[in-house]
Amino acid sequence: MEKHFETRKEYTKFKTAYLGNHVLNGKCVRCGRVATELNMSLTLDHIIPEQLLAKMGIDIERYWDDDNIQVYCRICNGQKSNQLDFTLPKTKELLLKYLSRI
Repeated sequence: MEKHFETRKEYTKFKTAYLGNHVLNGKCVRCGRVATELNMSLTLDHIIPEQLLAKMGIDIERYWDDDNIQVYCRICNGQKSNQLDFTLPKTKELLLKYLSRI
């Protein structure tokens, strides 16, 4: 689901609600950790990093795409950082999707 927001405040409110709904009872899609293991907290990871989306001209402060979100633990998210992970087939699909908009 793609959503566009009129203000950054609307975007932030939506993101917070999304985080609560998908992360609290989730597990890391990379390593399988759940939030209760070792005081591990889960985060939302952008498959195509926000910095790259911004360079493509996508307003990251008002644009949301569920397809570009995955749940990672803080350790896996830190290791991935702002890189593209081409071991995931979804990375290639999303990159082509966004490049077609340029």
